Amino acid sequence: MATYRELPPFEDATPGLEKARKAGFSLYAFSNGSAEAVGNLLQNAGLLEFFADVISVEDLRTFKPSPAVYCHFLRRTEATGSEAWMVSSNPFDVIGAVSAGMRAAWVRRSESAVFDPWEIEPTLTVSGLEELVRGVNGE
Repeated sequence: MATYRELPPFEDATPGLEKARKAGFSLYAFSNGSAEAVGNLLQNAGLLEFFADVISVEDLRTFKPSPAVYCHFLRRTEATGSEAWMVSSNPFDVIGAVSAGMRAAWVRRSESAVFDPWEIEPTLTVSGLEELVRGVNGE
C-alpha cells in the first residue's frame, strides 16, 4: 500500500492537465478510493494543483459503476450529464458514465487494450491526455 501512495504520473499527465486547465475545463478527481488517499496520491505525483476537488464515493457505500455515484458526482460539481465528461482508462468507468448520461473519454494507453463489449461505446477514445482537449472540443 505504501507504493500506491507514491505512484508516478504518466508522462502525458502534467502537459495534458495543463492544456485542459488552459482550455477552461473544470477538473475533478473522481474515485472509488477515499478522498484523502486520492488527494495524497495526486499531491505526491505533483498533480493535485490541477483539480478543483477530489470527489470520492466513500459516503455512498457503493462503487463505480453504480449509477448513484455518477449522480453524486454531478450533484457535487453542479454539472449536467451532457456537459460533464468522465475521463478514464478503465472501461467500466466509461460504461458507467455513459449509462448515467455523461460523456466519456476512454484513455486507451495500449494498442492491445480492448474495450469491454457491453454495446456501450465511449464518446471519445484517446491514447493520452494531451489529445483530450482537441477531442472534447471536436477538433
